[in-house]
Amino acid sequence: IFIVNKGSGQFSFGIKKAADFAEMPGLKPFEKALLSKVFLPRAYKSTVEDVDMRIGRHIFSRRMAEFYLHVYNMATEVGYFKKNPAKVHMAYKYTGIVLFFLSFAGFIIGSIIGIDPKFSLVFWVGGMTAAAAIIRLSGFMPARSQKGSEELKKWLSFREYLTDSKPAGADALQGKFEEYLAYAIVLGAEVEWVKRFVDEPFAKPAWYDSVERAITLENFATQLFPLISYVSDNLARSHEPTVE
Repeated sequence: IFIVNKGSGQFSFGIKKAADFAEMPGLKPFEKALLSKVFLPRAYKSTVEDVDMRIGRHIFSRRMAEFYLHVYNMATEVGYFKKNPAKVHMAYKYTGIVLFFLSFAGFIIGSIIGIDPKFSLVFWVGGMTAAAAIIRLSGFMPARSQKGSEELKKWLSFREYLTDSKPAGADALQGKFEEYLAYAIVLGAEVEWVKRFVDEPFAKPAWYDSVERAITLENFATQLFPLISYVSDNLARSHEPTVE
């Protein structure tokens, strides 16, 4: 995929040739689901406005829900989770919903037939509060296996390397900037990663083009990162509430 800066804050995404991602070999199911939100079938380019339009067609996107489910399925298959996180999150969410309505019903009944002073209503209010907390936190409930926890520690250690305040030095000669850039973005360490290379020669990646004649590391970062953040945040928010 190419990213083209057309100037004046306008960007477009492109691929070498138009293709139907559903039929493209080598792509994982979650990659096909994600690309289908960026490109129309057999289209070779797409603008940020095109992506916004596809996201805005529906309140929630089934495609993005499929993306989450495919990722969870793959991670569960390789042993990073004891149970599929989507099922764990949904179980907690449904438990919270049931508890909330039971507490709400208890509050209504207690307020009607309860004996004054109605101190018992505090119990039902507490139940609704606890239920709301369970629903809100259901997407964060842990389901990782020991293997998954160990893998997480490795990635957190890798993030510490990306955010190291020391200049890249010898790493710059090994082309590490572009190699690890995507990981830095995913791990929220892109700014720190860029800072490590500010004193090194910069050549724009082959997948990035711009109408600007001179592209420095600083303007590359200030143009690319807000774009990635904007598109990814909008895509993430568009998924159906059936998955977290």
